[in-house]
Amino acid sequence: ARDASIHAMQPRAARPSRSSPPHSPQSQRITLCSALPSADVLIGLGACVPVLGLVGWKLTNYSSMEVIMARMLGSFVPPSARMVLMLGGTTRELFYMPKKVGQVTVIGPEATPGLYQQAGVNAGIPTAARKQPCYELSAIPDASIDAVVCVRGLALTPAAKRSQMLTEVSRVLKPGAPFIFFEPLTDGASPLRVLVGTSGIDAMDASDLEDLLDRPALEVLQVDVAQQGVDPHAIGVATRTKKAPGLPTGGRDELEDRVREGKQKGVKIQGRGFQ
Repeated sequence: ARDASIHAMQPRAARPSRSSPPHSPQSQRITLCSALPSADVLIGLGACVPVLGLVGWKLTNYSSMEVIMARMLGSFVPPSARMVLMLGGTTRELFYMPKKVGQVTVIGPEATPGLYQQAGVNAGIPTAARKQPCYELSAIPDASIDAVVCVRGLALTPAAKRSQMLTEVSRVLKPGAPFIFFEPLTDGASPLRVLVGTSGIDAMDASDLEDLLDRPALEVLQVDVAQQGVDPHAIGVATRTKKAPGLPTGGRDELEDRVREGKQKGVKIQGRGFQ
């Protein structure tokens, strides 16, 4: 009896629970290791790092170009312009136009009428679009346009037709009206420019653009290069110089006051970067 009571007083060994495994050192090590990412997950995360960096780089360059474009259109498109002609471009540029513009007519090989009309409604600007080459402007009367905005319009035009396009631009512009252009260049382009939206296939050399702009009917007031080394674009403004009979000059003095660099003899695209 005494032995039985002594036996009863001794603590019983803890029985292993069915719901949880025994806490041996080996099982604890396995549990801790299972909380860490697997090798496949780590490899996947490593692959995401350069992708995220590339996305950030693309967004940075895209945003800087949008800021420049918004500034140029807001500064040089006359706020009271009745008719603005846009060659090339996208629906985004409609939102950068002065809100009192009477109408924007978009011409380009990818200008879908319904898409631009809806974008114009959203932007609060009446918009019409014609899906045709940028150099076909014969339906537009002489000296009837208050501003021409060219967003890669020359790049979208065959090289043999680019001079004709600028001749037509000079014809339809009112005297003193601005010609605002954004054109991709091949000079100093990064091999990765296709990732920021411009493949460079239709881009032109800076010297070719200089030759195209050097004409009596246009006076280049400002031209510079944005995004040099990545996705270089020549960005500038010119005015129609020939005075049409019976039409006022209008608007030219105001443009010249806004341009810091003033008049240039000939055309020379600066490579110091757009300020």
